[in-house]
Amino acid sequence: MPHSSKRNRNLPLEIAQQIAELLTARDLINAGSSWSFFYASFSSEKIWQTAYTKLLDGYPIDQFVITDAVRNVKRLKFIQFDALEDSKFCHLEDWVQSWKQRCVFAVHILHVQGQMVSVARQKSEEFKPPRSTPLYDSAFIQSIEAEAGAPLPIDFVLYLLNFAHHLTCGVDKNVPKMGLASGSTFTDESNWRRVIKLTQFRNKHEADHDFIQEERLEGLSEATIDFLNHTKIVCFSLTEHRYNNGLEYLSLLVSTKSDLQDQLPPFVDKDTLHVDLQAMDKGIGKVFTGGMWATDTFHFRPPDDMDDRYQLFPTAESFTDYWIQYIATIITIGKLPSLDMPGYNDLMTGLPRSPGIPMSVLLPQGKGWSVANYLPIYYSWESQYHFPSFNAYLEDQYSRPSVGVTKAFDNPENVQFPHIPIDITSGFNKRHWKPYWQHLMSLIRMDLPASFVHLQNGEMPEALDINSAIYQVQQRMIDDWIKSTPSSVKEHRQPSDFEMERTRKATNDLMPLIKLVRERLPIVLYYEPAEYGISQLLMYKYLVDHLSSLEQKIYKYSAEDLVIVEHRLRHHLYYWRRDCKGHSDAAGLEIDWTEV
Repeated sequence: MPHSSKRNRNLPLEIAQQIAELLTARDLINAGSSWSFFYASFSSEKIWQTAYTKLLDGYPIDQFVITDAVRNVKRLKFIQFDALEDSKFCHLEDWVQSWKQRCVFAVHILHVQGQMVSVARQKSEEFKPPRSTPLYDSAFIQSIEAEAGAPLPIDFVLYLLNFAHHLTCGVDKNVPKMGLASGSTFTDESNWRRVIKLTQFRNKHEADHDFIQEERLEGLSEATIDFLNHTKIVCFSLTEHRYNNGLEYLSLLVSTKSDLQDQLPPFVDKDTLHVDLQAMDKGIGKVFTGGMWATDTFHFRPPDDMDDRYQLFPTAESFTDYWIQYIATIITIGKLPSLDMPGYNDLMTGLPRSPGIPMSVLLPQGKGWSVANYLPIYYSWESQYHFPSFNAYLEDQYSRPSVGVTKAFDNPENVQFPHIPIDITSGFNKRHWKPYWQHLMSLIRMDLPASFVHLQNGEMPEALDINSAIYQVQQRMIDDWIKSTPSSVKEHRQPSDFEMERTRKATNDLMPLIKLVRERLPIVLYYEPAEYGISQLLMYKYLVDHLSSLEQKIYKYSAEDLVIVEHRLRHHLYYWRRDCKGHSDAAGLEIDWTEV
């Protein structure tokens, strides 16, 4: 028989459909991948539409929200099998329009999520026994979407339909636990509606009147305000601070106003508002950590004498990516960390994973891949989660001259600096200082996690006293941040030769103290509290600006100003010697601790 006749021998469509109706989407995929006969017989999009409809269990099949990264990958339309030549591959222009590829994607999601449920059950006793029925059905999910004004990402929908009832947590009225879309806050529709309403930037109380405080909007462009007002998020995990009227939550970005992106700054970072607009660009489907403080969580209206603070920044590429981190954190810490417990920070911020893997577990994976490849490789073990910078509260520090930095004296032009890395200060007070961990990882070859065998309860790291390697890491962070900053010196006039000469002489007299500041600052930043450390970092930054300006025949501090600067330096150097010399001596660091 000719080869062409063999290639055309497929099941009639009617029979193929009847067989396919008895199979799951996973069965169809397995059959097609095992034998080209089934691959060709089950090629009709009608067969795959039926299979996809069964997967969604009543949820509208026309709603398919995914991240941009997932949407933009290439997927196959078909493989043409030919006995006389190699297989030919044809790719889809828009794979989202293919019911088969939607099935392939959904089955991949269910595989990843199912593995994590199994791992959680085997390695943690934190969750209650699975319920016999799902927590949610498609009607409930659609009512939530109606309240949010946008459909949910499809991987989250599949979790709600298939797995949410497997991982419910016990109730602790004193310290609410960060369950995922479970508990009374979420299983009760009215409560979930309340949370959705409360966590939006455009917040409304019962009478449906906007009450966003002026402080939150102050200084924002019209485009930024418009973008934030049209941004929609759906909270899926929530901690209520019952004693200080605040909320911390995890949410999915479900809608933005994309036509404004070229008019937006990358960040808004001030005392009452911290949002990462750059991450929100094309960020639909991603996980964001949010926070609101000093808010009346039950009446939707902040008291008149309190700030209405709102914060939102990226945490994971998708709900499924976050879920892997969530389960891994619970197993490693030994329990589901609640507010103020070690490991809470690891639920609320993105954790690093091995380099070299695709950015999301939802993307096509290479041969021999494992869900375990996406396990975190670092845990902070901290009890408080941290925003990416301290810029939001620098204004408050400027208002406290006792810490040694005054805005009028040091930065009268209000020059804006890049984000100050969260880990640049108070490393000793962090249980597992990330910069030093990164340094150690750079010295060894770390294998990609390939299985869940080594995922188990870990031991809380002990605080590390400074050593020569930590000192060098700290010094490098200081230098790198200062190099990334613009100068705080603005050239308004050319000083006279006489003024320049006086300033140069005063600066030369001050150089021994400046050298001591540079030499001791890494130890100070490692041991001192964050607020004080930032003020000292800024003090040194301004000294560097002053020295650099002299090369351009201008200056930051006049000879008279340098008298004030000298007093400040002597004051701080005295306390640095008192508080940090012992740490330096114990580490054997060759630091000049001469009294000044």
